[in-house]
Amino acid sequence: MPDFRVDIDAFTEAMNDYKKAMDEMVRIKENLTEKVDILNNESWRSAAGEKFFALFQNDWADSVDKYNLVIEFMIELLKEAQDRYIEVLEDGEKLIY
Repeated sequence: MPDFRVDIDAFTEAMNDYKKAMDEMVRIKENLTEKVDILNNESWRSAAGEKFFALFQNDWADSVDKYNLVIEFMIELLKEAQDRYIEVLEDGEKLIY
């Protein structure tokens, strides 16, 4: 019977990839928010601009924050799974068969 194997490094790689994605989404959100603020406060000073921004909301920015919370939770779950698999593998090494 083959040994039970788990790629522990795959957990670490996935967590790092998720963290990078979160960081990138935060940077994009900050950049877009800044651009929209410039458009609102400096560039588009007209009746049309005022009407547009009266309707415009930053729901998309809130959605990015919520999405990042989900990813953060997934990272925590991956870390917990990784830790438990490490325990199982360590306990398995102690078995005599």
